[in-house]
Amino acid sequence: MFKKFLIISVILLTVVLLGGYIKKEKTQVQKLEDEKQIVQENNKANKDQWQVYRNEEYGFEIEVPSNWIENWTFGKEHEEAMKRETDLLVTFVSGDIEERRKNKQIDYGYVWDLSIRVWETFNDNPEVVGNRLEVNTPEEFFEKNVLVKKISEFEIDGNRAYEYIQGGGPGGGLGANEAILIEVDSGYYSFRFNRPNYEGAKKIRGHIISTIKFF
Repeated sequence: MFKKFLIISVILLTVVLLGGYIKKEKTQVQKLEDEKQIVQENNKANKDQWQVYRNEEYGFEIEVPSNWIENWTFGKEHEEAMKRETDLLVTFVSGDIEERRKNKQIDYGYVWDLSIRVWETFNDNPEVVGNRLEVNTPEEFFEKNVLVKKISEFEIDGNRAYEYIQGGGPGGGLGANEAILIEVDSGYYSFRFNRPNYEGAKKIRGHIISTIKFF
């Protein structure tokens, strides 16, 4: 009698333990599936926040926010600026600037969130020409130009890069630009961020810089 009771007890205990183990495994599997789905949704959301700009002629690509408008133009002042600034390759402006323009909250001719410029030689830099600087390298440019301040020097995609502030002082303002100058075999690329201090600018700027690739 006792032996029969013991056998039944062992069977019941085994069933309970096995059931608990199966339930635990299902819970863990479901948790992993849920986490995987969250990651996929986050990746999709992050991807949806950005658009790829790729320039085959000049051999580079970057990611910019999906609501940024490429080659934004606004009236004759902008057109004249594009004629003067012959090194200017492409500009981007955020959707909020476009909205403010439509609502007539912006009363000046043009403003960009990002402008990309390309020079074959450093002497093609309009800042060098305009200020009549006798410089041939970025190092000489930062040393002799009192209107710029070098922040750091690092590498982007295997190329030497410089981070600097131009105009407006470290405090920013409309006259301030935070820029990345990249030296490659074919010349120089300047990525100039014209509104460095608005909300979220640092995060956006960091993402854009991290996605610069040359090919």
